Amino acid sequence: MTGLVMLLAAACVSQDRPTATALSAGQSSQQKAARHEPDRFAGQREKLSAAITKPDAYAATLAYRELRDAGAAFERAEFERVLRSVLELSWQWGPNRGADRVRLWSPLDGVLDGTAFEFQVRAEHAIGLMESGQREAALELWTHSQPEIIAHWDRLKGNTDDDSMDHKRRLEQALGRFGIALVASTNPEEQRLGVEAALKQLDRARESAKQRAVATRILAPHVKAHAEAIFCDSAIVNLGYCLMASGLSSDPKLNPLLANEAKTSLRFAKHPTSSTGLPRSNRIALGDYDGDGYCDVFLPGAGLWRNRRGNGKFERVDQKLGLAIRGQAGALVDLAQDRKSTRLNSSH
Repeated sequence: MTGLVMLLAAACVSQDRPTATALSAGQSSQQKAARHEPDRFAGQREKLSAAITKPDAYAATLAYRELRDAGAAFERAEFERVLRSVLELSWQWGPNRGADRVRLWSPLDGVLDGTAFEFQVRAEHAIGLMESGQREAALELWTHSQPEIIAHWDRLKGNTDDDSMDHKRRLEQALGRFGIALVASTNPEEQRLGVEAALKQLDRARESAKQRAVATRILAPHVKAHAEAIFCDSAIVNLGYCLMASGLSSDPKLNPLLANEAKTSLRFAKHPTSSTGLPRSNRIALGDYDGDGYCDVFLPGAGLWRNRRGNGKFERVDQKLGLAIRGQAGALVDLAQDRKSTRLNSSH
């Protein structure tokens, strides 16, 4: 496992920069105008600031909608304050999370047209719609958004400047999040659409990853290949989630990851963490830390587990090795390229 860098992750929403494209070419002039416009939006901005400071994410999204409807130009920093407030709440969903998502994201749907944020807002809204039983509305949002996302990405396909790459990444993430929305359906055909959306994300993420590897001037072929895999990490994990949630992971036409499957009788199954006694982790890492030819498992927050020579059993060894492992995300790295994972990373 030379040059091993293996990361498995659950995809999450990340921050972005506005893009200088044909889709948002008017932004710069709008932003300049916004800096010199009379302070006629002072009341709305005070209301927005108070909601964010409180914090009250629901009130913040409504206040932001009111501000944009009043005619205020899009300002990235201002919207990012709203987004941070929304993301903070997203870790605290209650039993009515579908309805809560709709309530939270729907005010933002339609006020960000032409910016890099619009399609991800739609995707988050679609997840809430599907989770709250509003299936037809979620499907309509996907049907309306899919051709726009693909067309926008294709328009930027050959561009490698930072803004274009950033915009493509956000479009790719929107495809993946729509995939999550669709696999939440109880309809098998719609679940299949969700997997196909995740595949669209992965195909485009791989194309972007090649461009990023070239842009960062990675010359060694094996290092370049690993870098490209890392750049695609979130898309691969998102596809894995959609495949598992839809029950389509064994379909070779929909699961390109099967091509890399080892010839082994060992199979993994999905179980709630409450039934395993293990803490929740967003990422695990697989690798041969001791060089015995068998794949070991690194569980952030739950230790390093040594494969007992392929007999289907694992033993925990991090405490014997004197390691203190905390966090929710992990990686195994072969720094010496000697077929041993010589470094374990864990982070929150």
